[in-house]
Amino acid sequence: MYYGVYGVATTMMSVMVKAISGYLDRSGSIGILVNLKNDSKRFNELKELVGVSPSTLTKRLEEGGELGVITTRLGKDEYARDQRAVHDEYMITERGLVVLDQIEEFDIAYRYRQLREAEQQMEEG
Repeated sequence: MYYGVYGVATTMMSVMVKAISGYLDRSGSIGILVNLKNDSKRFNELKELVGVSPSTLTKRLEEGGELGVITTRLGKDEYARDQRAVHDEYMITERGLVVLDQIEEFDIAYRYRQLREAEQQMEEG
């Protein structure tokens, strides 16, 4: 069967959409993208903001990196005694912003934020 140039591109796009869709269905994925929208974050910051276990967060960051929606960079630790200390910072990519825009069109990001606020209020008392 011959798909031609456009058929191959469409098939590849379809595979990517399915992969990103599957990623978004997993625990913590939407929260990671929402929390990275405006600023890079360190692992522990994301763990607190997203509310998932360290192992789940590690998996989602790796998966997001493989899909090209999240990337990492090395940041200097401003408060360390040793100024050579560095840490990983996680950032959303352009592709991740496109995905997040689509999520926000359906108010999913807003609902996520409401859910996290309710969870935090329950934890506090």
